[in-house]
Amino acid sequence: MRAFPLVVNGACALFYAYTLYYDYERTEDFQDIFPIPGNFWSKFVWLTMINLSIQFLYHCAGTFFALTSKPYPPNTTPQNVFHFISTAIAFPLSVTVVILFWGLVFIDPDFVLTDEGKLLLSIPWYNHALHTLPLIAMIADFVAWKHPQPRIYPALKATVVFIIFYLTDVHLMFFYTGKWAYPILQQLDLPKLLVFYVICIAVFFLNFMIGYGLNSVIGPLQRPVPKPRKKKA
Repeated sequence: MRAFPLVVNGACALFYAYTLYYDYERTEDFQDIFPIPGNFWSKFVWLTMINLSIQFLYHCAGTFFALTSKPYPPNTTPQNVFHFISTAIAFPLSVTVVILFWGLVFIDPDFVLTDEGKLLLSIPWYNHALHTLPLIAMIADFVAWKHPQPRIYPALKATVVFIIFYLTDVHLMFFYTGKWAYPILQQLDLPKLLVFYVICIAVFFLNFMIGYGLNSVIGPLQRPVPKPRKKKA
């Protein structure tokens, strides 16, 4: 068992589980805010909700591995996938959600929130659970696990695949409903929209590099190499 990761991932998994439950209950009164009114699943076009779900699943996996791992075991394939996702997806996604949300809200709240959206997020702890905690939780996770550093090119490929997946998600929603996921997308003409996409993608990649650098600084725990025994004469 790994005690420190168990505390970090276990606490985050429990808190995110409650946040998901609270979000479901709270949005029952805000059905019209969904991209497809009344359709709960349509909210997963929002990066915040995708991140919330990934964070919950990620910390659940971390809790399981913390419970079942020995201090210095050889990693199994599922554990290697967990460590890979931490740097390639979970960290940059979380930081991107935090930076883009608070950055756009600082510039103009109407870029990301309708009037109903502002009312929905008017409860401080709920708003911070969605848009602040992910950054704190992932830094704590990095410190607790000291994840083995993935090779940079496969990690970058995973990041690119996720970005393509999300942009496809956003545009499919617009194609079938005529509604953009965020108010700012409706306000921009095509050239400005392309610039906005480039900025957002650059932020995601920058956050990937920050996470990759942070993980390399923290460094994985290294198992001491036993000294070779001297042969008896």
